[in-house]
Amino acid sequence: MVSGIIFDVESTYLCTSTGKCREANPLMRPLLDKGRPTMYAVQGAFAGLIIYSSYDLKRGGSKIWWLLPVIVGTVHAVAGANNMRIFINISR
Repeated sequence: MVSGIIFDVESTYLCTSTGKCREANPLMRPLLDKGRPTMYAVQGAFAGLIIYSSYDLKRGGSKIWWLLPVIVGTVHAVAGANNMRIFINISR
């Protein structure tokens, strides 16, 4: 999950630095101008909530406690891959 977040954040900054693409997520868009530390702080807090929720599910005996972090990590990895795809296409 953490590597997906890093990939997403860094690829977002790479793509938006060209001036030819923008952040599509309306919740994250205002954080771009505040810089990487703010973006990582928000993403880290979100990751902490996901990890705590997963732990709470596991403690409660749920057999799918692992699913939430996997989904969130996958979503970030797909977003990062999409950012890179866009960056490569606009760099040609």
